[in-house]
This record gives sequence, structure tokens and C-alpha cells, in this order.
Amino acid sequence: MRIWIKRLIPVVLLLSGCATQPPEVLSEGPTMREIYQATVGGANPEQSPEPSRPVQAGITDASARSQAASTRQGWYFKALPNPTLCTHVFAHFAGAQPVPPYDTCWKMYDSTVWARPGEVR
Repeated sequence: MRIWIKRLIPVVLLLSGCATQPPEVLSEGPTMREIYQATVGGANPEQSPEPSRPVQAGITDASARSQAASTRQGWYFKALPNPTLCTHVFAHFAGAQPVPPYDTCWKMYDSTVWARPGEVR
């Protein structure tokens, strides 16, 4: 009888926790639409806002802008170490064909992992 009660108590507690109403944490205050409209000054969301700073003079080519952006990305986001692994493959046969010896190298991880700003110095 005691084992039955010990098994019933956790089930009742779990079910009673699911049956309660969640508290309304943000029941008062502005809505997201009101916050957005106050931020953009009541502008229509379909209208594109004016840029906060002008486009750099002298860079008219899109590839030059993207290259400039990738350079800035290197300043803020550093790549985490991804060691290169090298191995020597000895001469061997592939079926009846001889394969000469060669060296091969590859990265330890499949993709480059970027650190957050300030994570790697």
C-alpha cells in the first residue's frame, strides 16, 4: 500500500502543476506595436527609414562593399582555432593499380566556427 502512495504523489504533483494558470507577467504596460511606433516616431512600417549614416563615398561597386564588410567582420569576429591535420599515405595498391605515396592535409572541423566579439584575443 505504501509503494502505491509513493508512486501516486509525484503523478498528482506533476498533474497539478500543469493544471495551474500561468501568471500574467506583462499584463500592464505598452504593447509591442506601441513600443515600435514610439521608437520609429509613428512612421509607417512599410516605409523604409532613412539610413542613419550615408553610404561611403568612393565605394560604388557592390563587390567592394561586400569585401569591406568582410574585412570589418574579421575585426569583430575571430575564427576559432581549427588545426590542420596532415598525414602521409604510403605507396599501396588500389586493386591492381599501384598508388604512389603522397601527403594530404585537411582541417579538423568541417566548417569555420566564429568566436563572439571579445571571446578570443
